[in-house]
Amino acid sequence: MAIRTHSSGSWRTVVCAAPLLGVVFIVWAALQGEPEILHSPPVHMVLSALAALGVLVGWWTSRRMAAIPVLPVAQAQPGLVTVKGTARPLPGDAPLQSPNGESCLWFHHSERVMHRTEVSDSVRPFLLVDNSGAAVVVLPAGAEIHGSSKQPLSPGAPRMKEVSDIGDDPDSGSANAERLLRDGDAVEVMARFVAPSAEAIELQAKASALAQREFVPRVVIRSNDLADFERALRDGPPPLPAPPPLSAPLALPVLADPGGSDPFVIHIAGSADGGGLYAFAAFLDLLVLLGSGGMLLWLMRHPVD
Repeated sequence: MAIRTHSSGSWRTVVCAAPLLGVVFIVWAALQGEPEILHSPPVHMVLSALAALGVLVGWWTSRRMAAIPVLPVAQAQPGLVTVKGTARPLPGDAPLQSPNGESCLWFHHSERVMHRTEVSDSVRPFLLVDNSGAAVVVLPAGAEIHGSSKQPLSPGAPRMKEVSDIGDDPDSGSANAERLLRDGDAVEVMARFVAPSAEAIELQAKASALAQREFVPRVVIRSNDLADFERALRDGPPPLPAPPPLSAPLALPVLADPGGSDPFVIHIAGSADGGGLYAFAAFLDLLVLLGSGGMLLWLMRHPVD
């Protein structure tokens, strides 16, 4: 079973989206017959605080991302950099198959069965080759990954752009979709650059060991027939396949998770710029802050009985 590790940017997204979700909730509650929520000072105090935090996080993140230099692999120095190029598999690696059977270098799979949703990401390293032919190993575990391959899927395979984009399958009572990175896709990686060294070798070895956990199978029953569930319980899970051999670490530089609060972002096939998205989120949060803060001041001066 693939493991969910791509969460470095999730806290930023949650912080920036929380004020907008708060506005939606307040409006929804008012439309449901609770208009007093619009005149509640504590509600507007919380919303204003969330909006102020969203402005700070969105503004800081967009400025930080804009300050990271875009460099070819040959000119990159240890530290935060942005590198553009083409995604390629590591030499000698067996093809990676997504849960839907698509050949890829990385996948994000979302599946909903009845009221349960499962999300998984692959973490296998891949190469980024720039226009000069220089290569760097990308270790995607921990990355905030945007976009999906523009290469055609197998007939009937569902496509998704983001985590929440899951199409329904009324015949089976389930839904699933995937985002993919495939061999030959354009990719832009903002990460910590580690020059060829003992540290780079160690990071590759740890990433390869982590990637082996993708090959633990899971049982998914896409049926409402009770007999299918009983049969699965009786027969048990399928035997474990032999994991693929570890990829030998390459004497190449590495792009890895910088850790801390620094961004680690991968854009696939020309997806939207993350810095611009955070700047836009900061602008929307500022509007929420002004509106909610103004409403709070008005309520403090004109209490509602």
